[in-house]
Amino acid sequence: MPDHGPPHAAGVLKYPDLAGELGRSRYPVDLYRAAEVRDRSPFGPEDPDVILPLPAGMGQRLAREPGRWPWSVYLRVLPPVGGWMSAELLEALADLAERRGMGLVHLACGGSLEIYTTPAEAMPLVRELNGLGLDVGSTGDDLRCLVACAGPARCEEAVVDAPAIATYLGKRFLDEQQYPGLPRKCKPAVAGCPRDCVRAGHHDLGFVGVRLPGAGPGLVMMVGGKYGRRSGGGARPAQVLVRFVPLSGDDYTPLGDLCQRFLEVWSRLAGDRERVGDFVARLGTERVRREMGLETEGEGPGVRAAVAPPVVAPPVERSALVDPPWAGDLKGEVVLPAGIMPDFRTQLPPFLRERYGRWVSHDHPRPGVLRHVAQDGSECWTLRLHLPPGGMLSSATLRLLAGWIREYALVGRRTSREGFELVGVDPARLEDLMGRVHEAGFLPGGTGRGLRQVKACVSYLHCQNALVNSLALAAVLADALLAVSSGGLPSGLRVAVAGCPNDCGGASGADLGLVGCAPGRVRVLAGARAGLRPRLAGHCAVLPARPPQYAEVVARVVDLVRSWREGARPGERMGEWLARGGAPGSRGREGGGS
Repeated sequence: MPDHGPPHAAGVLKYPDLAGELGRSRYPVDLYRAAEVRDRSPFGPEDPDVILPLPAGMGQRLAREPGRWPWSVYLRVLPPVGGWMSAELLEALADLAERRGMGLVHLACGGSLEIYTTPAEAMPLVRELNGLGLDVGSTGDDLRCLVACAGPARCEEAVVDAPAIATYLGKRFLDEQQYPGLPRKCKPAVAGCPRDCVRAGHHDLGFVGVRLPGAGPGLVMMVGGKYGRRSGGGARPAQVLVRFVPLSGDDYTPLGDLCQRFLEVWSRLAGDRERVGDFVARLGTERVRREMGLETEGEGPGVRAAVAPPVVAPPVERSALVDPPWAGDLKGEVVLPAGIMPDFRTQLPPFLRERYGRWVSHDHPRPGVLRHVAQDGSECWTLRLHLPPGGMLSSATLRLLAGWIREYALVGRRTSREGFELVGVDPARLEDLMGRVHEAGFLPGGTGRGLRQVKACVSYLHCQNALVNSLALAAVLADALLAVSSGGLPSGLRVAVAGCPNDCGGASGADLGLVGCAPGRVRVLAGARAGLRPRLAGHCAVLPARPPQYAEVVARVVDLVRSWREGARPGERMGEWLARGGAPGSRGREGGGS
């Protein structure tokens, strides 16, 4: 059984440890340990002389010390949306990662899965993924992995079927995910209700489910959200482009036409490598709407019924991809992507399929436990687990999770914050399962008014841009926040740590965020909000990040959380508390970075 550290002693809470996951894989742990000692990423720039045999879904990292690890390939897998993962899928991924990779799977920040492998095994691994009904994509200047909430599969607040919408968009725009051809990367998300659990209002292309009186369910279309400060105007929340896109049953063709029209306008008018947010800020939403052929906000009934007329997409030019001059260490068969977008419904057990869209309420009986009640009175109990920051899981841990699903639950679900849920647990066996979880060194939690899964980018583990070790900092911070939050908080607390100003970890979109802004220094951010009026976190301080204890950062963050805990109203998020003067001087300009 995987050992993530000693079992939790009475009254002592400790976050799951990344070291155990690395130790059970074939990842060169000594490379990571040397980087910790030097406090510097062991990876340099990508090798421009190595051209990979797939247009998207595959990337490479070149270590600064080739003798330790010449260079690594990672495959980015397009998973079923909503995070649903059956025991069979987990076991298959564990087997592939072990046989063809390094025995390590990454629940990536952007909703995809990543498998670390070697040049020789990369293409055989892709072919075996295709055999499982999975494919790769979502790298480079393309449409990234579609993100969606659980939606009607297990939420009574869902206004629209977010997983079905995201799956439709993923299938319609699969070429855009697998053949880079956009001005810059574009991250999409679909939220089933205005709570916006997946932060659609922080994405390049976001949709939020709403219901208008007399108009039924529909979507608000938002564009231009992004984190990071290394391009254009820096971090931005998304802006509303279309205030209401009506939906008619499960025919999402008009919505797809609207998306296609926007991507065409952006591709035609964008500057050199211009992200959606910078593009929209430069042109303005009114002009973008006009270019799309939509009514402007001041004309007639507005955009309530504004749906783009049908458009015909130009054929994707692939002649250059059929026989490319690809060389380097990855020689042999050159293949195009298989063109597979998995359907999340294949992962749902009959119990959830039969109650799809029929949930009426939910509560939190205890930390880490959710109980959803359906119209027929049946209950779905869920145990949510904290995972090691960064979402790195060994093949052994994937098998452990699959075994728990087979013995205690119906299905698994990775959360949008790199955590994991065991869904459909028999409440009579909940105590037994929680005992097994604690014995394995995992920690139930992340629900209600408590600390949510602490999110982090891969940092020194696999990225050349990291300025601080976000994984180590997140682990130390998580232990400190577990202690300060053990008595309860005013509201849920979302924490994220990013190793560089690119902010792949999403610190700018968290209640509390840390961003590496220079070697050995981090910027502390606080107060982000999602939903229809999204806001990014504001600047609090720049502090030295001194490993291994990161004392200055931990002290400042813990002090802020304590002040919020003592001064906020029940249910008040940190951003609202700060906005009404909870911590004078803590909020300045929005967004993370240098």
